[in-house]
Amino acid sequence: TNPQNKEMQNNLKQLVTCYMAYRPDIGYVRGIAEVAGVLLLFSEPWVSFLCLTNLLNMPLFQGLYRFDWGVACNFISKYEKYLDFNLPAVAKHFKKTGVTSESYVCDWVKCIFGKILPLSIVCRIWDCFLFEGETFLIRAAVTVLTTRKHRILGANIDRCMENLNSLTLDLDAEMFFTTCFTVKTPAPQ
Repeated sequence: TNPQNKEMQNNLKQLVTCYMAYRPDIGYVRGIAEVAGVLLLFSEPWVSFLCLTNLLNMPLFQGLYRFDWGVACNFISKYEKYLDFNLPAVAKHFKKTGVTSESYVCDWVKCIFGKILPLSIVCRIWDCFLFEGETFLIRAAVTVLTTRKHRILGANIDRCMENLNSLTLDLDAEMFFTTCFTVKTPAPQ
């Protein structure tokens, strides 16, 4: 969010507050503001509210925002199959250092990558996700690791976590999506 744009800040605060009133069972969960902020960039506040409620009513987001371990485990299991299949060296390094998928991927997805990627890439991820579904979020997560692989391999757990949770502004969008569309789907087991 842009701290210089007071109207945007007020709209964001109002939108998140309205959502919390609409869904008190969820309340405020880290990641909602990033999702709401992207919606406000492209639509009026009332339209953003409708979109936010519809988006967060999707089973994946319902589960992640309500801390439903079953939903999270199901998503993580799918993600890890893609990770093992596409980036076996990274998956092996994570196992060796103790980095778990739970420690980063759910946070990435809850904010639809808004905390770790530039807005230009985040907006395109939204487009693809809304068209293709949650599998695209998995492919995007694998792509994030692909772009950070050189900083992850050989790093200890603290350095890995720092790299997984830091904002990357110097990514080329075309390269990111070219890589994303080459992520292979693992064979069903």
